[in-house]
Formats: sequence, C-alpha cells, structure tokens
Amino acid sequence: MGAPYRQFALANPHFYAIMFEDAIPHEQVSDTLGEHAADTFGALVQSVELAAAAGMIIAPDAIEVAQQLWNAVHGAVALELKGMILTPDPAATYEAFLVTILRGLASPGTGIALPPNTARHQAEAGQDAEARAGHGGHGGAG
Repeated sequence: MGAPYRQFALANPHFYAIMFEDAIPHEQVSDTLGEHAADTFGALVQSVELAAAAGMIIAPDAIEVAQQLWNAVHGAVALELKGMILTPDPAATYEAFLVTILRGLASPGTGIALPPNTARHQAEAGQDAEARAGHGGHGGAG
C-alpha cells in the first residue's frame, strides 16, 4: 500500500499537488472526485480489515488504523516531495519507515523484519553472523 503511494507521488507531483495541495480550490471539486476519494480510502480500510482478519496486524477499528496509516504515509511522501528528507537514500528511508509502521501494528509472533537492503538490517545480519561464529557479536580487534 505505501510503496505505490510514494511511487505515484514521485512520478506525478503535479497530480499529487492537485489532490492534496489546493491546486484546485475545494469548492471547484466535483462530487465524482469526492466519491473516488472515498472509494480509495475504502480500499485502504478493506486492506486493514483483511490484514487484521488474517492475524497480521492488530486493528480493532479499521477506519481509525487506515486513517493513521494514510496520515503517516502522506506525511513522509509530502516531506520527500518538498526535498526535506535528510538521509542519503530517501527510498531506503521510506522502506524502513513502512516496516516501522507495520511493526507497530503487527500481531505478536508475525515476525515482520527489516527489508534486506537497509543499512540497519545489514548491520544486524552482520552481528548475527558474528555471534554464530563465536565472536559474541562484538567483532572488534583487540
């Protein structure tokens, strides 16, 4: 859900501006556009309901959780569009952000892990490998 949102915004910043930055005054927005927006949010609510029903996330109120997800994803994308991501790899930062959000909603035992291309994942994997090799994860020369 979150990755396509970002991809659309980065590929179509002018459409994103029309949708979210008052490029078109609200009083000029048609009822049809409002219906499309409601349908899109409904699809997010349905995804939350399905994930909760499958035991992947805890979402006692799917509408509330969907709104929280949209708030978070929209904020991250808006910051990136304005050039306000201060990390060297905005894509990796966004991917790690999505994992952080999912970990927060995850049901116990789902084992949501960091994506393998993040620096934190690579560091954790290196520590695990050292621990298995008997170095205790400290890996220092000494």
